[in-house]
Amino acid sequence: MEARSNVTLLSNVYLRAECDVREDVRFQQQVRGREALLRLLPMVEPGGHVESAARRYLTGWQRAELGWQTRCAECNAYPFGPVRRKGVRHLEFRCPRRVCPASSTTTRSLRLNQTVVEEVAARMGMPAFHAITKLLHDRDIRPAGGYVQDRKELCYYPVRLSWTQYYSLSDEDIEAELKRILREERHG
Repeated sequence: MEARSNVTLLSNVYLRAECDVREDVRFQQQVRGREALLRLLPMVEPGGHVESAARRYLTGWQRAELGWQTRCAECNAYPFGPVRRKGVRHLEFRCPRRVCPASSTTTRSLRLNQTVVEEVAARMGMPAFHAITKLLHDRDIRPAGGYVQDRKELCYYPVRLSWTQYYSLSDEDIEAELKRILREERHG
């Protein structure tokens, strides 16, 4: 019986056209990985906002990589990655270090106000990812209808969520709770 590999190589080499990177659309579509994409966007839209440039220049798969290729709060590895099932690529959770259980919780990259997160983390005396995770597991967070985030201040924070939190809480709900904690501490 012949053994078949479930691993395929993806080349990271692509010959560019002899033109400016802003005009080389075929090259732009070949760029993979969060760090590489974050370096590409200022080249194709100098001085532009990352989110608007991503919507304008990146493919759907590249936007997914940009959003989900962040480190896990538990093991510091990249827990989400592309997996091919029956010829179709999916983004799935798999802990490369095999330390994070995927059964009771899942990782989600939250987009939260960086200033608010840093203030809460400083008051708790721990890194932002751990502070958010601790608050999510210690508090009963309710949906905050009508809360609107300031899109200019958003930053990605990967955290572990229960399946209930994953499906029932939005990023706005979690940010509203962080602001509520800060208000309580100021007035309490």
